[in-house]
Amino acid sequence: RSFAQHFSTKGLRGRLVYSNNLPQMTLGLDKALLQQVTLNLISHGLRFTSKGTITVQLAYDQSLPELTVSMVDAGPGLEEEVGTQLFDKPVKLDSPGARESRAGDLSLYVVKRIA
Repeated sequence: RSFAQHFSTKGLRGRLVYSNNLPQMTLGLDKALLQQVTLNLISHGLRFTSKGTITVQLAYDQSLPELTVSMVDAGPGLEEEVGTQLFDKPVKLDSPGARESRAGDLSLYVVKRIA
């Protein structure tokens, strides 16, 4: 299924926000990897958002130069400690009653490795 179908089925909205100063062609930018990062962030947002909007933002800082890709969703949110572990390599947890018995998220771990 396409992302559009997932958004439609769940009644979600998607937004892409980008700064006006994005260069037409950035040397050294691997478009396939940028696409993979974006898809992984959206996929993660779709898993944990049941209503509202998922926003992907692209921002370019000319002084560095650096492209930042971020995602904000309307999911339930995370405790700070859990949020810092999301980009870690997935490992099994021994926590009884946990909804999922994993720390880390494979799609976000891939994002971290690419970045």
